[in-house]
Amino acid sequence: MQQVLTLGLAEKAPTIRSPVWMSPLDDNLEVLRPFLRPSSDWGAGHRGVDIVAASETQVLAPHRSTIGFANLAFGVPTVVLDHDDGSSQVFQPLCLIETSELGQSLKPGQAFGVFCGGDSKDGHCGQLDCIHWSYRLDKETYINPLRMIGVLQPATLLPIGQIDTASAV
Repeated sequence: MQQVLTLGLAEKAPTIRSPVWMSPLDDNLEVLRPFLRPSSDWGAGHRGVDIVAASETQVLAPHRSTIGFANLAFGVPTVVLDHDDGSSQVFQPLCLIETSELGQSLKPGQAFGVFCGGDSKDGHCGQLDCIHWSYRLDKETYINPLRMIGVLQPATLLPIGQIDTASAV
């Protein structure tokens, strides 16, 4: 028997979390810069989210995955987690912890990396310490990684005739 959830106008909708995805920072996510879908494959945008991270903050595997890459990408310490379905997650700047290695299988919630960009104040987030987290369905399609853990920004209704392509998810 299916249950129907009825909310009154003043009630807050419950947070729905996927049973197989979790936050990479143990539910302490503070987003500095949100996902911004580009208008084209080559267009400007922000293909992930920047989340606040203090020096030595451990990062947890949000989903069952394999460490597919752990090295510098354009001079930035980068870790890529690969999934069986061909999708992947990218974390920057991130370094593997001592107990993690390339090719290792991870379970959701398993620590695998540590924020390692605290020495440089001219990085992705300027004077703030942050980790860039992105999620790719395939080589070309990025989606907001917050969708995977059940956290999204509220929808904004626009007047008829206006389209907000910048915040489209």
